[in-house]
Amino acid sequence: MRGIIFRALAVAVIPAILGIITSAIYKHNSDEFMKNLKKEHIVIRLPEAYRWIGVTGTVVFSLAIVLMVLFPNDSASIWVGVGLSGFIFTGLFITTITFTWKIDIFCSQDYFIYRSMAGRTHRLEYKDIIQYEDKGDVFVLETKNKKFYVDAKAINVGFLISKLNTSRVKKIFKPKAKQRNR
Repeated sequence: MRGIIFRALAVAVIPAILGIITSAIYKHNSDEFMKNLKKEHIVIRLPEAYRWIGVTGTVVFSLAIVLMVLFPNDSASIWVGVGLSGFIFTGLFITTITFTWKIDIFCSQDYFIYRSMAGRTHRLEYKDIIQYEDKGDVFVLETKNKKFYVDAKAINVGFLISKLNTSRVKKIFKPKAKQRNR
């Protein structure tokens, strides 16, 4: 009986927590957007919630490995350690990209600076962007040589979209496919 209650709570609690995090991200983004309306230099970056999710995941799975080593039992195998290490590296990756990835927009200039997850810096002129695609959770900026990805939940991303629209960059919007009734 207890197991059923815990499973039912998990099914109800996890979406509620994700909804609260997403709501907090959008609220913070709109507050930042309003603060930056009259600034010349605007920085687009990933939300702080991403950083905290990465840090929390790294700490939790690191503690799990430490506990697995300190208190071994029959269920602890090398594959459990490998799996937990995978989650640790994912958390570290998420945390790292929140520090490295960013876009610098200059309102009076015809270019912006894109810094990738790997830390590579690209100077992109609006006239060199052929099109951008709205895929819901991500915007894909396409140049002649390369594609650049921008998280739709990034702070101040509306400034970039506005600059792309005023620069007459072609927008492609692909709505999600409808499910067929079976």
